[in-house]
Amino acid sequence: MIQGKERPCGERPMTLEYKSEVNRGFLKTVSAFANFNGGRIVFGVDDGGAVVGLDDPKQACLDIENRIRETLRVRSHRWRSQGVGG
Repeated sequence: MIQGKERPCGERPMTLEYKSEVNRGFLKTVSAFANFNGGRIVFGVDDGGAVVGLDDPKQACLDIENRIRETLRVRSHRWRSQGVGG
């Protein structure tokens, strides 16, 4: 399970979103974070915080960047890919 700063009742911060897979649904979250105070989207993690992984993390990074650029017409500042389990 992903650990972070704990909130009352085990709630995760409003600036943290988990996505178990890369699909078009994440674009709404990107837009919301871009329009407010920012945030983090962690792919390969389910809503409960359990790591489920991604089939091809390198391709997922490319897909994420391309979908953001093509759909929202913004440039990504920084992408950070972290491997799970070494």
